[in-house]
Parts: sequence; structure tokens; C-alpha cells
Amino acid sequence: MLTQRSANMVFSILVLLAAGFFAYLAREFQETGLLATSGLTSKFFPLTILTFIAVCALIVFIQYALADPARGDEKAAHETAAQETVFGNWREALRGIAAFAAAVACYLIWIHWGFVPMALTTGPACAAVMGVRSLPIYLFLIAAGYVIYLVFSRLLDVQLT
Repeated sequence: MLTQRSANMVFSILVLLAAGFFAYLAREFQETGLLATSGLTSKFFPLTILTFIAVCALIVFIQYALADPARGDEKAAHETAAQETVFGNWREALRGIAAFAAAVACYLIWIHWGFVPMALTTGPACAAVMGVRSLPIYLFLIAAGYVIYLVFSRLLDVQLT
């Protein structure tokens, strides 16, 4: 099974790749927007957040890549935990992969059918693949998706396409 150390390193690389991809997409944002009067483009905040995320992921990657449990410093305790496996067995690993697949599928739903269908399916889909068996939790997740839509579209006047 995958160790905590290698899983964190792989995840950091994936986060860096995702941040780069989304930064590439953000450069296509319009130059005008709500912040135009302040001199900031609509790219400013997404790129700032993506840069912060990328720097954090890079720090995590470097810490795990350079960690040496033989040194006996404070990282040694961190590394002891890093030798434990991420998943206890293959069933748990498949459940984690299925949760990731559900998240990707919900993103594709957003692209093809819009925000509302995605918001209503993301929570329940991820809960289903994680093995949740409580109807109130599913109802709450569906309601939360709709509430998020209402907050953004009605209160904040954000177009969610």
C-alpha cells in the first residue's frame, strides 16, 4: 500500500499541476470586472489564491522529500507517522479512488449541465461512494447544494454557469 509520505508527495504534485492548469485557465478571464475601478483585473484574486495554494503544496512536497527520520529531529516523529499506509486495505483504497471519480464526474456535470445539477449531486455522490447510509445526511447534502446556489446566485449576484 501507499505510505503517508509518498501519498503526500504525490498529492502535492497533483495540487501543483491543478494550480498550474487553473492558472492557465484564469489568464483567459476578462480584463474588466467588478474590480476594474480599483485597477485590479478579474484574474487577480484567482491567481493570488492559486499561487498561495501552489506555494503551500511545494512546501509540503519539499518537507516530505527532504525529511530524514535518521536525523532524530522534530521531523522524525512526523516521518514515523509517514511510514504508515494511507489505506488499511484495497477496499478502502477503492473507496478513496471512487470518491475522487465522483468528484470528477460532478465537475463534468457542471461543465455540461450547469451548476445546479452539480451542486445537487456532488455531496450525495461522494457520500454514496464513501459508504454513508443515512437518509438525513443525503437530504442535508442536497439542501446544502441548493442553499449554496441560492447564496451565490441570489445574495451575491454571481453567475454560476
